[in-house]
Amino acid sequence: MPSRPAFESLRRRLDPRRRLAARLFLSLILAFAVPGSLLVFLLERRLAALGNSSDLRRDVAVLFAGLLVLALAAVFLVSRSISAPIRGLVSVAEAIGRDREREVEGQEPRDEVGRLAASIERMGRRVERRVETLHRLHEFLRSAHPTADLAEVQARATEAIAAFTGAERVWFFFHDPDTNRLEAAWPGWNVPEELARDLKVSVDQLSIASMVFRTGEIHVSNDLDRDPYSNPKLQTLENASNAIFAPLKTEGKAIGVVAATNRPGGFGPEEADALVMFSDAASLLIQNARLYRTLTGTVAELQRASRLKDHFLQNVNHELRTPLTSIVGWTDLFEEDPIEPQTLQRGLRQIRQSSRLLLALIDDLLDLARLDRGTLTLDWKAVAIEDIVARTIETVRLMAEARGVTLLQAPLPDEMQPVRADPLRLQQVLWNLFVNAIKFTPRYGRVIVRVEREPERYLVSVEDDGVGIPESELPHVFERFRQVDGSATRRHPGMGIGLSLARNLVELHGGTIWAESAVGQGSRFTFSLPIRPWRRSADAEVMAVRDLSDEE
Repeated sequence: MPSRPAFESLRRRLDPRRRLAARLFLSLILAFAVPGSLLVFLLERRLAALGNSSDLRRDVAVLFAGLLVLALAAVFLVSRSISAPIRGLVSVAEAIGRDREREVEGQEPRDEVGRLAASIERMGRRVERRVETLHRLHEFLRSAHPTADLAEVQARATEAIAAFTGAERVWFFFHDPDTNRLEAAWPGWNVPEELARDLKVSVDQLSIASMVFRTGEIHVSNDLDRDPYSNPKLQTLENASNAIFAPLKTEGKAIGVVAATNRPGGFGPEEADALVMFSDAASLLIQNARLYRTLTGTVAELQRASRLKDHFLQNVNHELRTPLTSIVGWTDLFEEDPIEPQTLQRGLRQIRQSSRLLLALIDDLLDLARLDRGTLTLDWKAVAIEDIVARTIETVRLMAEARGVTLLQAPLPDEMQPVRADPLRLQQVLWNLFVNAIKFTPRYGRVIVRVEREPERYLVSVEDDGVGIPESELPHVFERFRQVDGSATRRHPGMGIGLSLARNLVELHGGTIWAESAVGQGSRFTFSLPIRPWRRSADAEVMAVRDLSDEE
């Protein structure tokens, strides 16, 4: 079996660079030797014919030997001058293939070999840049892939793009479907937050960013002052002389644009190719971060909904059981004989109050279901607010007396104008506010209703001097199923739907509702109703509402 040195010797003999030198050397020898041998042969024949002496033949032979030596030397030098540069180019090509940095030296592009050397040198630099791009892209993906934070993905991506391209600033434009604008996202590379807030452009406006977003093609501009797509306002904000823009696309759909500006010497093909790869990778990571944020929010919302459902079921069980227990207790007592008239009247009042409470709870639940389905409609009429307030006070008066709470009405404004509203729904809003105020007001407390008029709206408020609401809970009081004390052992009953339903009904009327409170000093709930012109006979409508109130 051949030894390793034998293989090495064979490999050297088969080395293409050595074979090239050998072929050149052999070719040149043949080119000189064949004509020289033919010349000597002809000279010898000529001398033989002339009968010249042997000295002359010897001189010819010496001359031929000298010429042959000179020819061999010339052949060696010529073959070396040809093969040496080619061997150098082969070495450079092999170094490029092994991802090693090596430059072509001493080659001037004056002949074919020189031009070949220059081409290989340019190719080597491009390969070197491509390898650097892949290395940086790999580092970026490895560092940014584990995170699902969108801001961190943006920061890492812009930093990687700036490091490779040498751009002064790099940032992302994200598309906002609601406004159809491209808005700069912060953080970016060397982009202040104040600048990012100002970098906004409509997709329909003239700008390089909007053009790249619409076409999905990269755009390189090394002279923004003369670029026909450049937006003067954005260029002033960016303070850029050259720029490169690439689309951010996921699944064929554009989600934004990445921009890099102010590279010394401008942007070339290598930077353009690299930016395309970086933008594609960043698009995937950004989309993953968005999906993760959406899923996280969905999971949190589902968990919150599950907790609210449990609280709601507990509240419904408690709220329905309490009035039903009162009704069943009084009806069982009525079966006993005899019953005093005072006891009978008291029981009937309790049954009526409990029945109205049950009916209100059921109506609230049905209204919530209609709101969710979008089937809740309003019966628009000309309504006198003072009548709605008076009717609601009469409805809750018995409840207030049972808890020892005094109901008061502040003086009404002069010359009150009817409003366009649904009287039953408006009364439902007030009823919920009264019930909430009475529930949280201690014995011998007061609940005051006020009506104030502004030029274009009425303000109706229900004020109590109860326990109040913590400041941290005020933004959440109108959320569905939300209660300040949501525990099973809370002192104040309720399902947490009254205020939420009141807000929805007020908003259907075109108004707003808000709460003001201080712990230990009571709360004030206020809602507004716009004063709209009523084309029909408002007086007839108001009289009809008042007649209905008198009948009840």
